[in-house]
Amino acid sequence: MNDVDNLLGSYRRILLSANKKLNLVSRSSVDKLLPSLIQESLIPLSWRGCSVASPLLDVGTGGGLPGIPLKISRPELSVVLLDSNRKKVLFLKSAIRELSLTNTEAIWMRCEEFADLQENQCMFATVTARGVGDFDLLIKSAAKLLKPMGELIVWLSDVPLKRDDLWQYFEEPKRLEAGEGLILLNFRRNELPVN
Repeated sequence: MNDVDNLLGSYRRILLSANKKLNLVSRSSVDKLLPSLIQESLIPLSWRGCSVASPLLDVGTGGGLPGIPLKISRPELSVVLLDSNRKKVLFLKSAIRELSLTNTEAIWMRCEEFADLQENQCMFATVTARGVGDFDLLIKSAAKLLKPMGELIVWLSDVPLKRDDLWQYFEEPKRLEAGEGLILLNFRRNELPVN
């Protein structure tokens, strides 16, 4: 096994242990589910439609999926893990220390608040999101957070896509059917300024 496999194994153990108290991943089938969630997190690295560039922002990261597996597999990435749940962010900070992940930080804040801060706007080359609650809010926030030509990568089980004025900030998304009902969408940010 190489360093990446060892670190992914360590992350899996840390996540399983913490999940008993914090519900970071669905408890119903965590033993079977977690390995596939980690592997699904890495799909963009082999998808030619994605560049997965730094800095990367993982929105609603929960237990660090997909942000931590992407960071482990691409150590040169600078990663921000964003979640609105304080306990999850405390777990993430602990996991970052335990895994010795450099250029990685966990922030406790709602996505829309983070996107409204001037210093975060047009800051990220890649924004990732899995298990999106409010898709329209994600699109609006990503439009503010992404650099021109940056990418938004979204993991979905169904695609609630309705076109509206927010879409003016993105090119037509690329779509990857990843099997077992999983769909990845890659939105490329265009160069229109966001008002």
